[in-house]
Amino acid sequence: MIAKLWLDVLTPKQAMLFGSIYKELVSQGYNVLLTARDYDYTIATLKQLNIDFIVAGRYSYDLKSKLIEESKRIIFLLDIIESFDV
Repeated sequence: MIAKLWLDVLTPKQAMLFGSIYKELVSQGYNVLLTARDYDYTIATLKQLNIDFIVAGRYSYDLKSKLIEESKRIIFLLDIIESFDV
């Protein structure tokens, strides 16, 4: 049985860290799902690292927009992880 792991990236720093972890886990045969919020250089960093990922949500600046975007992101992530069967 192949282990399934889910990594969720929110910031560029996390993209660097989890990008390295992702590559190591994949090289060891793990089935890894990586999701990322569209914020600052997060997506660009993952693309530069040549990492497969799914964009899930985006950053917002004011309180109301943050709550709306995070609610949408949670629903989207639920659909993704159900299909991944974590």
